Amino acid sequence: MMVGLPLRHTRQAMAYRVVLPLIVLMLPWPARAELPPEVYQKWQREAPEHVTIRVLEVRTTRRREGQDATHIAVQVTGRVQAVVRSASGLKPGQTIRIAYTHTHHQIPPPGPSQTPILRAGKTYPAFLERKAGQTSYDPAAGGYSFEVLEQPAEEKQTRLEIPEQPGIR
Repeated sequence: MMVGLPLRHTRQAMAYRVVLPLIVLMLPWPARAELPPEVYQKWQREAPEHVTIRVLEVRTTRRREGQDATHIAVQVTGRVQAVVRSASGLKPGQTIRIAYTHTHHQIPPPGPSQTPILRAGKTYPAFLERKAGQTSYDPAAGGYSFEVLEQPAEEKQTRLEIPEQPGIR
């Protein structure tokens, strides 16, 4: 180091100006790689069951895994309010059970949205499926199984009209 020159003019200071920002940029930052809305919209369109439910009861069981993750087993009892489509023959007034797992992470990992934990007394649209041999239903559209994503509007075709000019046919 040269005597008499301020620190900002030395090689060491220049190295700190270059190396330190690079180190900061290389630190792991939490990433969120959410699926595009079109994927969830497709899952909603393809769900065998599209109903509206009123949640009567929600039971949860928590299980801690490591320092970061908590797995929450969710059991929902709901009453069907309306039916848009139903492969299993659901009718308004029927009581159904929905079972799924919600995983809570301190730092969310990249990936699709978690299916939310429903609240008793609330009404939700529900995109569900029931696998063979099961008595309960599963969410069919991941984190958007209990929320309607608007379908993209059809592109409007613009029609150009040329005004008629006298004498031209």
